[in-house]
Amino acid sequence: MRRRDFFPALAAPAALPTDSVFQKDPERYWLQLRKEQFYLPETRAFMNNGSLGVAPRPVMKAVQDYMENAAALTIPEYEYPRWGYENLDAHRAEAAEYLGCRKEDLAFTHNATEALSTIAAGIDLKPGDEVLSTNQEHTSGRAGWLLKQARYGTTFREVPMPLPPPSPDALAEALLKEIGPKTKVLFFSGILSSSGIVMPIRKICDAARARGIVTVVDGAHVNGQIPIRIDEMGCDYYAGSPHKWMFAPAGCGILWGGRRCWSGCGRRL
Repeated sequence: MRRRDFFPALAAPAALPTDSVFQKDPERYWLQLRKEQFYLPETRAFMNNGSLGVAPRPVMKAVQDYMENAAALTIPEYEYPRWGYENLDAHRAEAAEYLGCRKEDLAFTHNATEALSTIAAGIDLKPGDEVLSTNQEHTSGRAGWLLKQARYGTTFREVPMPLPPPSPDALAEALLKEIGPKTKVLFFSGILSSSGIVMPIRKICDAARARGIVTVVDGAHVNGQIPIRIDEMGCDYYAGSPHKWMFAPAGCGILWGGRRCWSGCGRRL
C-alpha cells in the first residue's frame, strides 16, 4: 500500500447552493447545504453546541492543501512549514479587520482557554488582590484565575447572576455593585455559555475602567453569534475561539490586548 493511500485526498467541495434555491425551497436549500458542505453522516444532526463546531468541507480541504504544500515546501511565504514562531502578519491583519481591532494588538492561540490562561498568568496581582467574576463562567475560563489564587494568594470571587435577568442593566448592576477596595480585575463572559445570555459588555467595562479596574472578557461564544468590534467594547483583554461558531478548524483561538494595557494600566502581560 502506498503511503498516500493512508491519507486520501479530499474531493473539492461543491459550490454553495444559490439564493434562488433558497427562495424556491428553503428546506431543500438547507438539506443541500448540510449534505454537500459537511462530512457528517445523515444519522447525525449538526446543532453546533458551542464546544467544537464541525468544520465544513472547504475548511478541511484548505487545511489539507496547506499541510501538503508545507510538506512539499511549496508555500511561497514560508521557507519551511509553520513551526509556531511566525508573526503571521497577513493572517492577523485579516482577522483584525473582521474583529474590529489593530493587528498589533492581536495574537493567535489554540483556543480561548489558552488565551485566558495566558492573560491570568500574566497580569500582575499581589496576595489579597481580588478577581471578581460571575457564577456562570465556563470551567476552563475560571481555571487560570483559580491557579493564580492557589499559587499567589489572590482571591477569585463569583457573583450570582439574576436568571432570568429582568434587563441588561440588572446584569451589569449585579456585578458592579460587588466591586470592593481589593478588586483589581473584572472577568466575565460576553455571552454566558450556560444560558446564552448576552452581557452588557460596554456598560460593565466602562464602569470598571472608571474605577481603575482591568477587564477581561471571555468571548468564546461571541464571535459568529453577534456583531463585534473589539476596539469599541471597552475591555482591556479579550479571548475568543473561532472554531466554535465560525467554522474554523480545531485549534484556533485569539488573544487581544488593548493599547491601554500595553502602555501602562499597571497590570500588564
